Amino acid sequence: MVETKMNGLVLRHDVRSEGTSIWNRPEIQEAESLTLVHNACAAFSPVPMHQLNWRDFESNFLTAVKGAWHCSQPLIRLMLKKGQGSIVNILTSAIEGAAPKGFAAYVTAKHALQGFTLALAAEYGARGLKVFSVSPGYMETSLTQQWDSRLRETIRTNSSRITLPAEAAARIVALLGSDATPGRGENYSV
Repeated sequence: MVETKMNGLVLRHDVRSEGTSIWNRPEIQEAESLTLVHNACAAFSPVPMHQLNWRDFESNFLTAVKGAWHCSQPLIRLMLKKGQGSIVNILTSAIEGAAPKGFAAYVTAKHALQGFTLALAAEYGARGLKVFSVSPGYMETSLTQQWDSRLRETIRTNSSRITLPAEAAARIVALLGSDATPGRGENYSV
């Protein structure tokens, strides 16, 4: 395996906010090439569908879909000016096959983000932008650490795919650096 390294700027940003000043930073405006990795997810704990309300769905949509839109919109213009750029949306293995119980709002928002990814690819793929998504398996993160420990252990024991965050990051970097990645809306498992 060839290791690919990329230089970049990592920004922590509330993707639900409509402010565009973050994208006006000189290191973004003057960058030779731009890559957006949208990995935002609303905080949630798995609960049965009948215990959810619309705010639970709305929170997931605001972060996953509207957040991706808020981040993509200003960067697409810059990418088109440069004739290149990449947008990677992080999905989940939970959208593959039957949805896990208790994840209704999360999975619904991730499916919508997949649709957004396909729409971006259809619109901008032929104009030099590479757009795709990545679906990691279950990951131990600050979000999942808030879940009941018995649930986390059950997922770890029964999940067909556990992904370390470093593995997901390495896969994204490899896909971005590969000429074999078409970037036409495809989704890659990790």
